[in-house]
Amino acid sequence: MDKKTYTGGCLCGSVRFSLSGPVDVVNCCHCSRCRRRTGSAYATIVHAAYSHFQFTEGEENIVTFNPDGWNSRRFCGSCGSPLPGWDEEDDEVGIPAGLFDEGLDVSPSLHIMTASKASWHEISGNIPQYEEFPDDW
Repeated sequence: MDKKTYTGGCLCGSVRFSLSGPVDVVNCCHCSRCRRRTGSAYATIVHAAYSHFQFTEGEENIVTFNPDGWNSRRFCGSCGSPLPGWDEEDDEVGIPAGLFDEGLDVSPSLHIMTASKASWHEISGNIPQYEEFPDDW
């Protein structure tokens, strides 16, 4: 994913973005917040440098939910789709993988927060699993 620009957006199309840089990591997070946010067993998040990311349409339609002062969730105010989260200070963006218009050239490389995974879900495959955040995260 070095020089290719990827595009994506929410379900209704009012919020659009592009990513034009390498992906740092793709993780599958099994924490209860990600499960509730996605309504599924886990969230697959693409992490990249925020400096390679930009909203191209509808930034004014982004709603932020910040229940505890540190773990903000952003979503489309029209359709409710989860949207990228970012930390400009750390130059990082986390993009829900399902928002991209086309396939990515990378695959998930780890499962995190598996200690709180859904009891009805069995993790398959052979990528590393971490009960919490990895030490070098």
